[in-house]
Amino acid sequence: MSNPSESDRRKPTLRAALVSPTAISNLVASLSLVACVMLPHSVGCNDESLRPIEIMGAEAAEGRPLITLTFFWPYVFGLGTFLLFIALVVVRPRQIERFLIALPIGFSLYLFAIWLLLLFSSTSESRVAMVCAAIVIPSATLVGIRMTWFWMEGQKVAAATWAQTYLSVLAIFSLRWFWMMPIKRLLYGGVLSMIAVTMIMIASWTWTSWAKHDLADENHPAEPFQLSLQQIIFGILFIAIAMTYWRFMEAQ
Repeated sequence: MSNPSESDRRKPTLRAALVSPTAISNLVASLSLVACVMLPHSVGCNDESLRPIEIMGAEAAEGRPLITLTFFWPYVFGLGTFLLFIALVVVRPRQIERFLIALPIGFSLYLFAIWLLLLFSSTSESRVAMVCAAIVIPSATLVGIRMTWFWMEGQKVAAATWAQTYLSVLAIFSLRWFWMMPIKRLLYGGVLSMIAVTMIMIASWTWTSWAKHDLADENHPAEPFQLSLQQIIFGILFIAIAMTYWRFMEAQ
């Protein structure tokens, strides 16, 4: 006999899942970020235009994969998000929150592994790792506490949203201020990359409203998407901090 709770579920069709707001918003945003790897990101101090795909190839040819893994992780993050939502559209699992939380947790472990490699590498790379830790650990701790609270309260999709949002913020800073090469001037590819990550962040805010209905169970009610006061405050603080940090770095 089938599980009663399973029989109550109305699994979305493949077409319905593919054209749903959750799938479209996340797939378009993440694919846009992946496409930006082909575009000129910035102008370096030597006045050369830097394309991420070309730098990746050069670093791989020189046998320095750690640099590639460290500085180009936002594009890998976009690819991972895209592949996850392709899988969700195809499979449409009942416990969708487990898949949503797996993505940011997986990338958090990925970044932690890179950080350990940097920490125990050369002196300069170890210094970079310690600076990154000083910036990331306080905010990551706060987000981790918030995620744990949501998870214990049974709001697992909300926990996944917070994790995805935080990784998106880190990706934006990585694309501008923690970039591999010194940036003399940001080009349209770099700007579009940051816009694409912002789109991924906003798309994750819809998870709590639409994800279960669109990709798991059409009987689950889809709630109207609206920004909460916390999200508005978070956005305002992020913009303020980013602008202040940008001005500080430009003045150096």
